[in-house]
Amino acid sequence: FGGFPAWLLKDRSMTVRTKDPKFLSYTESYMKQIGRIVKPYLIGNGEATFVACHQFGLLDRIDVLRHAAPGATLLLNSPYPPADTWAQLSREVQEQIVERQLDVHVIDAYRVAGQINTVMQVCFFALTNLLPLDDAVAAVKEHVERAYGRRSGPIVEANLTAIDAALGALEALRVPAAPTSTEHRRPLVPDT
Repeated sequence: FGGFPAWLLKDRSMTVRTKDPKFLSYTESYMKQIGRIVKPYLIGNGEATFVACHQFGLLDRIDVLRHAAPGATLLLNSPYPPADTWAQLSREVQEQIVERQLDVHVIDAYRVAGQINTVMQVCFFALTNLLPLDDAVAAVKEHVERAYGRRSGPIVEANLTAIDAALGALEALRVPAAPTSTEHRRPLVPDT
């Protein structure tokens, strides 16, 4: 229900997603409660210990690494082989990686699976040690079977194959001691 609790629909006297005073009151109360719960988990600039970039092109458009803490892990979905990825990064991105001593890992999720979600999910668990890796991979596989099992066997098999291939395709990026790129990040709005 768009981030709101479904119980809001039970009150038929209220019109949701409007300026109905009852809806606004419930929404304000709910958001205050949620805010208190999530506030300790919010991050600011330089506090993230793990950053993932699923779309390589975003690095050239926005400051994806602004929240990365020194020594953080960066998981990068790159269409380039790991040996060529460094050269494809803008000067600004290379500077942030070097200055913050980021631990960079690269995978071409599209090559591995033709899609990125499942592949990046497995790589996340491999790099964070949030759960024992075998347990995490088993949980991801179980989710795939539940989510796609009724649709077709080939979809399930393709996802399971992608999960198994993901870890073998994940590679650490060798980061030089200094930035080497002469290319700069493109401006969000080009000068015309």
